[in-house]
Amino acid sequence: MTISDEGITRSVALIVADINDGRAGTGTTLPLASDTDLETVVADTEADVDIVQSGSTFSVTHLVTSAQGNGSDLTEWQIRMNSEATQLHKVVTAAVTKTAAIEVTKITLFDVLGE
Repeated sequence: MTISDEGITRSVALIVADINDGRAGTGTTLPLASDTDLETVVADTEADVDIVQSGSTFSVTHLVTSAQGNGSDLTEWQIRMNSEATQLHKVVTAAVTKTAAIEVTKITLFDVLGE
């Protein structure tokens, strides 16, 4: 079965419409598809995200400002949807030692394929 380009674009639009926010945490366990949350959330990193969609591709930009997450080694990043109840994406990275001297911009690019 092949989903048409139009069907993929519509499906992506539905996902994009449900995205709410991003958060960061300090956990180091590699993510699994069955994960539902971050391992260790840094509460003040929760923020609305900017989303840009073009056809079957969309990017999500999560900004952790100079006032957020200070004193934490940020290692895990999450994008949530459905009124913040569903994890769309989680990734674990090298630690970013967050201080008031820096802002962190996490950009995640999704490309949904149908073949």
